[in-house]
Amino acid sequence: MRNALLALNALVADGAIASYAIAGRAAVSLHLEPLSTEELEVLVRLPTHVDGTATLAALHADIVAQGGSIEDARIRFGTWPVRLIAANTPLLDEALNDATTADVDGIPTRILAPEYLFAIAIVDGCQQDQRYRNHRHLAMFMEHDAVDVSAVRILLARHGFGVQAEEFFTWLDAVATLEPTPSPYWTRIAAGK
Repeated sequence: MRNALLALNALVADGAIASYAIAGRAAVSLHLEPLSTEELEVLVRLPTHVDGTATLAALHADIVAQGGSIEDARIRFGTWPVRLIAANTPLLDEALNDATTADVDGIPTRILAPEYLFAIAIVDGCQQDQRYRNHRHLAMFMEHDAVDVSAVRILLARHGFGVQAEEFFTWLDAVATLEPTPSPYWTRIAAGK
């Protein structure tokens, strides 16, 4: 992952991307505990030009200049495939703005905050009709007290996803009742905390 992180920082320094933050499973791993992942998902904002557009041609050249290669819909830096995800919605844009910087193997790395990872996973699952495919990762955040559920609900409501949020928490409540001995995680969810 080191080569990819160095390249991402160089792409920002060169102006090829305006900003980035690690998202997905890698971000969950960096916040909590290591998870296996096959790629590095990176939320990015491309620089805008005078005419208000962003271009991928310049980004492609800079990726190659940083030692990257483009393979299908992914970029590869060393052994790590990287999937760039445009911050093209108000929720993703806010998530990128509020990302924090952490030291990862001696490299300053921007990472999405847990509340945004949680919210994006809920929205993503609803939009792709893959109901809560990441519920285990969401559960990990809850079990580690690493996410403020009230803040997630407010965040989702502010971005027009209040219904999806309530559907998700209702689903969690139903799942909790199926467990013979609810874990502290499910008990907190059922209590709305």
